[in-house]
Amino acid sequence: MRDVEYSRTAGAVRVNVRFMQTAQDNVRDTRWDDETSANAANGHSVRVAVDTHVHVYDCFDLDTFFDAATHNFDVGTPQEQSQPRMDLLCLTDTHGEQTDTRLCETVRHSKAWSFSYIEDQAAVCAEHREGRRLYLLPGRQIVSKENIEVLGLDCRYDAVDRSSDLSTLIDGIHQAGGIPVIPWGFGKWTGKRGQCLRTLLSARADFWLADSGNRPVCSAEPALFKEARQRGVPVLAGSDPLPLSRHASRAGSFGIYGMTGPVEAHPGRVLRGLLKELTAWQIFGRRSSPFEFLISQSLLRFRKGK
Repeated sequence: MRDVEYSRTAGAVRVNVRFMQTAQDNVRDTRWDDETSANAANGHSVRVAVDTHVHVYDCFDLDTFFDAATHNFDVGTPQEQSQPRMDLLCLTDTHGEQTDTRLCETVRHSKAWSFSYIEDQAAVCAEHREGRRLYLLPGRQIVSKENIEVLGLDCRYDAVDRSSDLSTLIDGIHQAGGIPVIPWGFGKWTGKRGQCLRTLLSARADFWLADSGNRPVCSAEPALFKEARQRGVPVLAGSDPLPLSRHASRAGSFGIYGMTGPVEAHPGRVLRGLLKELTAWQIFGRRSSPFEFLISQSLLRFRKGK
């Protein structure tokens, strides 16, 4: 049984979120308003766009990063002026990183953006000075004993890289209340590692796979995606920025979008509402061009070789 069941939820609700700033602890609390209640009765839904694989590296200029993310969400997904929207970035921090803490407790403000926690530090609201908001969910990227990356979305589960096998990591993410995802990685789904994933797919289906914005558009879809769908394992999508300054504009360029309802205002519940039904969402955005892929891989290898 999946932690998130795939069943239709009847009806829909419009999310219209108000926030109250608490200066003491820099936490925002969600509140329903009268317009939300009225729209719930009218069956209005919420358009949600999600980038499921996001890194915010120190080499990124934060204004460039968040300005680009809003632009990418806008151009990559259908726009309906009458529909409320929520754009989500799923953080996938490596061991020792805490992007949400850095944004809310150390940075707090860039030139154009401010950062605040939501509800017991369970998410982050990034708000532009002109009012546009993005929401960031905490998450982890962990490397298994098999040298395969695993993402834990919307949780703070942490483990030392290469200390646990795939199944143990998936179990741990579930126990932490997260969503386990195995993302595509260049050269990481071939040979023994590819066979390891096939064995995992034949043994369990309580996790997701994910395509990556780094996979070049000229490449054929990995065979494991088809095998996963046949076994009931959905394939998500995320931009997966690399630690290169040129990737500061990648967030929000590749992900999933759809309509949800009814949902509560918290971003984590919104994400789960979107994932409940496989037909409720689809992949949006663009993957890397062959030229961009080659340049990025070359720069990455040069950086690692320093």
